[in-house]
Amino acid sequence: MANANLAREETTSNMDTSVDIQRLVTCMREKVDNLSPLSPKCCIFRVPKRLRQVNERAYTPFLVSIGPLHHGRDDLKPLEEHKWRYLKDFLQHSQKPLEYLVAFIKEREESIRECYAETIIFDSDKFVEIILVDAAFIIEVLLKNMYSNLITSGDRIFEKPMVILDIFQDFLLLENQLPFFVLDELFEMAKAVVGSDENELTPTFIGFACKFLVGFDRLEDKIPEDIDSTRVKHFVDLFSNLLAPRERSHPHKWGKELVKTPTAKELHDAGIKFKASSSNIPFDIRFMSGVLEIPKLVISDKTESQVRNIVAFERCLYNECYMTQYVWFLNNLINSSKDVEYLVESGIIEQWIELSEELNDYCKKPWHKWEATLRRDYFKTPWRVISIFAAVILLSLTFIQTMYSIVSVNLFEMAKVVFGSQENESTPTIIDFVYDFLVPFNEINDKIPEDIDSTEVKHFVDLMSNFLTPREHSQPHKWRKGPVKIPPAKELHDAGIKFKANSSKNLFDIRFTNGVLEIPQLFISDRTEGWLQNLVAFEQCLYNECYMTRYVRFLDNLVDSAKDVEYLVESGVITNWLADNHDVSYPPVEGQLET
Repeated sequence: MANANLAREETTSNMDTSVDIQRLVTCMREKVDNLSPLSPKCCIFRVPKRLRQVNERAYTPFLVSIGPLHHGRDDLKPLEEHKWRYLKDFLQHSQKPLEYLVAFIKEREESIRECYAETIIFDSDKFVEIILVDAAFIIEVLLKNMYSNLITSGDRIFEKPMVILDIFQDFLLLENQLPFFVLDELFEMAKAVVGSDENELTPTFIGFACKFLVGFDRLEDKIPEDIDSTRVKHFVDLFSNLLAPRERSHPHKWGKELVKTPTAKELHDAGIKFKASSSNIPFDIRFMSGVLEIPKLVISDKTESQVRNIVAFERCLYNECYMTQYVWFLNNLINSSKDVEYLVESGIIEQWIELSEELNDYCKKPWHKWEATLRRDYFKTPWRVISIFAAVILLSLTFIQTMYSIVSVNLFEMAKVVFGSQENESTPTIIDFVYDFLVPFNEINDKIPEDIDSTEVKHFVDLMSNFLTPREHSQPHKWRKGPVKIPPAKELHDAGIKFKANSSKNLFDIRFTNGVLEIPQLFISDRTEGWLQNLVAFEQCLYNECYMTRYVRFLDNLVDSAKDVEYLVESGVITNWLADNHDVSYPPVEGQLET
């Protein structure tokens, strides 16, 4: 009897085990059967972890998400509504009903999904919505960039000078892409809005895209004719094509193993000269007769991100790793500040425009350096010892605002009868009272600008901006273009340039004549950071004329070390009202100020 019971228990146990195995097999088979096939169309990837962890920000959208990989992030939601406004514009320009466009994307949904390296979790409806809205947004950005008459009043992108630069940068992130063929086909529906002249070619999306990229990155003015739009995968791929050498007769120069090269200093010590070539292709590097010719490299705060994303794309897809090899070459060539110095002197690392051109031209003249050395080392009386613990003056954007509105103006009009006015005095206005309040605290112009209209003033920050803004706009380009790169104060000093605090109350009245850089006094107090950062924040949110933003960028370039601050304090350009000079120091500006 006992044996029979034991046998039944074993049978039951075996049956249970068999059921468990079958359940597991069914579950595993379902997962295997549901695997998406690997597609040869795959071209949009997540950046490999080993690359991303070096600099996360270089691969992460700052302002706008494109495609599904970053869709829904809280920090990118502010621009979502504006993307829908651009979809509305696209509907008008394409003259296609929304039903038609949704069906258009639905038909191509599978092909679009195959372009992404990972399985997209959004259901069909949400996925189609994301693709259509983002594609319309990209096309409208390119159209409005080319034709300003398409920009509507109050546009949150093109009426803010810094926003379009951030969007341009976000368009070149590997994880922030749409398949090029979708954009190309949708553009065909909207291109009628721009028309074409008799002598002009029919507009194409790749033409618009190339002009958009060229315009912001100073690439070749002429769009390469051998770029086939049907082979372009997305914007990062297109940007890579614009940079890639047109002649690929010797692909081994860049496509094979990484080659170790000497540093610029080692090459210089060996008698090799450096020369900036006229080529706009970064990879067009030549060595002939003891001269190493390298195309100019323009360094900006966007350069690293652009290069990193192309490198990531090459690593994920291509055999021809041109950018990877180029970065490796530069990494070997530049290993110290001395290496950079040789490349800057030869014009390979390019300086920026306007005031920087004058300063850099002065620095290039050898007799200025020799004269400065003689004066500094042999004829100069010692400076008095000044204890300075300061680095870069900079900003972090926080927005705290005391409202100055129509309501406050009207309330003041009712209250001013309390103050009355003398017979020979003008009737007091709120501008007068606010000015009297602000001037003693911020050392701005003694005279109230007469052209400030109180009905146009939005609040106290706007009013403060009006007080500081130059009244003469005869040369607005000095502060509107950029970013403008200049050497730090120490380099200018070593080149023989002197600093002088001028008497102007206009912070932007910066002049360079006869080897003297004149800068209005900047008074540093515990309030300076606060009012500067709020002015910059307000400019970047609303105005085209970013005077304060340019001014801060100018200071950020000028002041790069404690020694730079020392020269400016000694010359009276910076006056410290803080209890301790150490308090002048703020956190680094890098990454916080967008220009």
